[in-house]
Amino acid sequence: MELAQLRTDEAARRLGAVNAQGLDMEAKLGVLIQYRNEYQERFQISMRQGLTASDWRNYQDFLDKLDAAIIQQREMVASVRQRVALSEVAWQSARRTLNSYGTLAQ
Repeated sequence: MELAQLRTDEAARRLGAVNAQGLDMEAKLGVLIQYRNEYQERFQISMRQGLTASDWRNYQDFLDKLDAAIIQQREMVASVRQRVALSEVAWQSARRTLNSYGTLAQ
C-alpha cells in the first residue's frame, strides 16, 4: 500500500509539473501571437506613411521570424499536451492500483 501511495503521489507530482509547463508554454505562445499582431499593426501604419524598400524588407523579415517562432511554440505546446495526457493516464493508473490495494486491504 505504501509503495502504491508513493507511486501515486509521484505520478501526481509529475502531472502537476507537466501541466504547469504546458500552461507556461501556452502563455508564451499567447505573448508571441499578441506581439506579432502588434508588430503587424505597426507595419501597416508605417506602410501608409511610406516605407523605404529596406524598411519594408526589415519588417517582413522580422514578421517571418515571428511566424517561425509561433509555429515552433505551437509544436511545443502540442508536444506538452501529449505529455500531459500521458501523465494523466499514468496518474489514473497509479490511483486505480492504490484503490485496488485499499479494497484488498479492507
